[in-house]
Amino acid sequence: MEANEIHSTYQCELEILSPLHIGSGKKLNKGLDFLLQGSKVLILNTEKLMKEAVQRGSKALDSLTLAIEDYDLQGWLKTNGVSVHEVAKSSYTVSDSHIREIAAHIYSGTRIPLIPGSSIKGAFRTALLFLLDKDDGHNLVENTLKKLLKRHKINPKFADSEIISKFLGKDPKFNNMRSLLVGDFHRVSGSMSLPLTYVYKLGNNKKLIRKKTYNNKYEMKIFPESLQTGSKALGQIAFDNFLADNAVGKKGFETFTKKLSLTWLLEALRLKTKNTVEHEIDFLTKHIGKDPNLSEMISFYKQLKSSFERLQDNQAVFQMGWGSGWRGMTGPLLEEQELTIQVRKKFKLADKHAAFPFPKSRKVAVTSEGARPFGWIKITFHNKEEIKKQEILEIRKREEAEKYPWRTRLEQLLKINDLILLKKKIFNDPEMRKWVEEVDEMQQAIKDKVDALVRDITPAISNWGQLKQHFLENELVKRWAKEPSIADYVKEAALNIAKKARKKGKWTDERNELVKNFLESVGQTWDFIFGDNGVIKGDESNDSELLEKIKTLSDWKAFKNSGIKIKELDLGCCNALIEKFKIWKIGKSKNKYKRNKFKMLQKRIKNLETGSS
Repeated sequence: MEANEIHSTYQCELEILSPLHIGSGKKLNKGLDFLLQGSKVLILNTEKLMKEAVQRGSKALDSLTLAIEDYDLQGWLKTNGVSVHEVAKSSYTVSDSHIREIAAHIYSGTRIPLIPGSSIKGAFRTALLFLLDKDDGHNLVENTLKKLLKRHKINPKFADSEIISKFLGKDPKFNNMRSLLVGDFHRVSGSMSLPLTYVYKLGNNKKLIRKKTYNNKYEMKIFPESLQTGSKALGQIAFDNFLADNAVGKKGFETFTKKLSLTWLLEALRLKTKNTVEHEIDFLTKHIGKDPNLSEMISFYKQLKSSFERLQDNQAVFQMGWGSGWRGMTGPLLEEQELTIQVRKKFKLADKHAAFPFPKSRKVAVTSEGARPFGWIKITFHNKEEIKKQEILEIRKREEAEKYPWRTRLEQLLKINDLILLKKKIFNDPEMRKWVEEVDEMQQAIKDKVDALVRDITPAISNWGQLKQHFLENELVKRWAKEPSIADYVKEAALNIAKKARKKGKWTDERNELVKNFLESVGQTWDFIFGDNGVIKGDESNDSELLEKIKTLSDWKAFKNSGIKIKELDLGCCNALIEKFKIWKIGKSKNKYKRNKFKMLQKRIKNLETGSS
């Protein structure tokens, strides 16, 4: 069995959509772990602090111990002439300086913010349980709830153990989640922040209000270290195909009725997220109150909901971490109507506030983007084998670029859609000019590009200046004008300009000679339209008598009675006749017969000019 059949491994990217805090369990205290300077919070580095004390001798070291006990490091730094910036490992700008305590985020040993794989896997497990419950028709949850309510005493912490064991497996060795391997994710871009966080609870009027401290004197404010919106983290997730494929039907693996795959996981995450977002919009709308932060929360959730339609097949949005609440962490296995007073008392779900819906509080981060809930993330799965192939292709591309440096330059040239700019890029660069002359592959690509540009621009050439600049004096066009298609386009443009200039009396011998010389140099002819003396041959005729007869025609009736046949006329006679038709407005006549004669004459002139008949 090949390695990629044993595991389906994905390189994953997490994009933070709202502040994310994964607590390390440590609380940072003012005066001990951090100091305030105006709107700046500076987190202290204990090792640097100790080093400064050791350098200053035993007296400074002793006084540092006392300062730590008294939470007065600010005083010690001032006394010993140590700048706080010298001993700070990070800093934050805050909108509220009344900070006494900070909830620390979890970091790696090298101070890189972490999103533990165990936390991510826990969020995945919650989503999968929600999907399994839906597929089961909610039967197992209903029956388990009935059993638990009949018991005299239960441990609320393990109330869902029977549901988990039947859906996923009762023993860690046989649990379906064992086939899902989630590594830690490390931040690769973005910053940490310290958002001012309020706790909102339902007041007596069932409207959300800011929760206050125990003495009801101040608003409760929390400051959790958080990954900012827009931050990104990378990590690896794998599915153990070997375990999942071989566990089905074996003793102990009865819950492996469905293989845990990426498709199934994405389905679960999307279903759970949709349910949570819709519930939050409904809850906040019902209990909004007057606080503008709550309106911003509703707007965020509505925008989040609308973004689901734009998710790619390998993406999902989910919520995790601190502040995601009971529904985010535990999951809404119990439907709202099942949260009766009896159930809430049995499971100790805020049973002292049974008159209010559960849960009744929300944590809200106040950020520069507005008020936000915590923990919303977008995950993108990239197949690791595909990434390896892409990396190999990139390596080969770099090697080729070193071996064939002109290829990278050629790619840039082919993006240019202006003939004059393309000419400058090639002919003003000696190295590029040399490549164009010597490298067959480059020659062909540039020729094809010039062909396409000449074709596209020909209809837009409307005057003599444009004809000269883009075609007649453009070295790039001259270089490949011997190609039939390019020469034909140049000739077509020249012919259109010549016809317009002729009518205005602006076509000169000099212009005619320049076009003639250009076209003859690339193997094309031009003298069938213009004579050597600069007189337009269309004004001459081999049948001077017939030409004179046409010039004496007074009106349409005279032409109709003249017996003149258009298909037998030469170019000179045709040009004389069409001038008469224009005077008589034959082309705009309501008479279909007259209009057809006008079209017939136009076609005859075109055929004679191009030499097609």
